Amino acid sequence: MQRGLVMDFAGDKNVHNIVDQFMFGESFMVAPVVKNANSRIVYLPSVEGGWINFYTGEKVDKFGEAVVSAPLNEIPLFVKGGSILVMAPEGMQFVDEIDIDPIEVRVYGGANGKFVLFEDDGLSSELENSSKIVFEWNDEKKLLTVREREGDGWEGMLSKRKLQVVLVRGKVGVGVGGGDVDVEVDYVGDEIVVDLSGF
Repeated sequence: MQRGLVMDFAGDKNVHNIVDQFMFGESFMVAPVVKNANSRIVYLPSVEGGWINFYTGEKVDKFGEAVVSAPLNEIPLFVKGGSILVMAPEGMQFVDEIDIDPIEVRVYGGANGKFVLFEDDGLSSELENSSKIVFEWNDEKKLLTVREREGDGWEGMLSKRKLQVVLVRGKVGVGVGGGDVDVEVDYVGDEIVVDLSGF
């Protein structure tokens, strides 16, 4: 889940010796603050959809080195264009809090994307007690498709989820707190398509 840049961008010789940045999952580029300064240099490898600042929503289409804001209380964090982030509610603290609803779905435009939400009962190791929901983003049409739920789930699983979908842009859909909603839909396990072309 946490990887040096060379594992994702092996063809970019500029990342081979970068030791103070890493990828977290497929979407996040993390640049830790390791000394007391208001800024730091971050290297952004070339990606199809560009990079989006997690805190400001600003899209960065230039690749290579960039000086970015780096206060001690805000680690520089960039998201690949085309990413879909399904975020648990802010108050969720434990894996067995499965009844917390709604969940926020952030779409970062710039490229097509896919995300798989895997849910289980948080207790057993049996795959029968799990489900999978696939989210797919069509950047050209600005459509988010939430596929039919796969798997049998488990006793007590939420049969309906409220999805608060936001297309990240400008100051909309940024930071940790969330709260911005473009479209709210009820997902009951059947395939739905969310049109974000108006945003």
